[in-house]
Amino acid sequence: MARGGGVGSIIKYKIKGGYRHKAVVQHYGRKYIEGGFLTVASARERAWEMKQELTAGTYETPGQKAKRLAREERAANAGAVTVAAYAGEWVDELRALQEQGQKSANTVRSYKSLINRHINPHLGSVRVSAVTREAVQDWHKRLASEKSPAVAVNAYRVLSALMSRAVDEGLISASPCKVKGATKAVANQREQHYFTHSEYTALYEALAACDMPAYAAIASLIYFTACRPSEARALRVGDIDLARGRIRYGASLQRSETGATVEGPTKTKRVRYAPIPRALAGILEPLCAGRDSSEWVFTSPRDSDAPATDRHLNTRVRLALDSIGLPDAELYDLKHTCLTNLGRAGASLKELMDLPGHTQIDTVLKYQLADFDRVASAVERMAERLEK
Repeated sequence: MARGGGVGSIIKYKIKGGYRHKAVVQHYGRKYIEGGFLTVASARERAWEMKQELTAGTYETPGQKAKRLAREERAANAGAVTVAAYAGEWVDELRALQEQGQKSANTVRSYKSLINRHINPHLGSVRVSAVTREAVQDWHKRLASEKSPAVAVNAYRVLSALMSRAVDEGLISASPCKVKGATKAVANQREQHYFTHSEYTALYEALAACDMPAYAAIASLIYFTACRPSEARALRVGDIDLARGRIRYGASLQRSETGATVEGPTKTKRVRYAPIPRALAGILEPLCAGRDSSEWVFTSPRDSDAPATDRHLNTRVRLALDSIGLPDAELYDLKHTCLTNLGRAGASLKELMDLPGHTQIDTVLKYQLADFDRVASAVERMAERLEK
């Protein structure tokens, strides 16, 4: 029931043990609602205040206000908040984002591991407000000397993100993470292997001969559509549309903090479609025939109702690669091979980005191969069109 009079309207609603009232205010086409008022008068008074705040541009929703007050409280108690306690709050926040599909389980697991293994043992007991630039430099120097370059870079990035969050929330005025070159990308420790077609065929046949022959199709999916192994494992039968000749990549399988396999978004958090070439269609058709659309395409060797995990797949791929004389190659290299082949076939940058779902041009620029003959051919085609 809505009551008029004054600014906005008042709505009475029933709760267990009585009634409460909501203040409803319209402002530039948007509706703002706050509830929980015991009386009509208190709700109407709040409606007037809301209108004044909206007009002045100072209005905060109850949720925004609660967050602001929490930030102010944390800032007031900044002297008592340790790095470990603050990092724990951050991980809890990341878990909430994971549940909303905004963070992957892999990210949460990785951040938690880096914090527990490499940040907390050295800085965890230090107050956030007491972490100095010198302390961070000493920590990073020690970490870089004891661990791999990748671990040092990733741990520093996590600490830097944590301290930036502390700045945003008013706990500190500036981040102490100012180590020059600490976030510089680590050079690839392993040169990616380019699969020849005969090597791909040999890998496919070796996997087809293992105890889970369906896993051979995962190699084919990566080789022909540049998907990630985690996206291939997340496919359900309904994602493969043989009639329309396309595959829907809308999820990936990840490992949670407990090691359990969970379904999450793709790396770019976007759904994309990949075409099915004839060579791939013949491989996928028998895997989908007669199966329900909700079934996993690739299942666990121990449970046909559960999806294949990274461990299930990687164990068999490693054995297959070793058996065909490619001990230094990895399954993910098939993605690199697919994009390299596309670049050699003349795919545009947009096409090289769209197929695997990349969002950064630099990521695929290396696949846009160019030489004088190709440039000359392109110029000649352009000239011929102009003359028509």
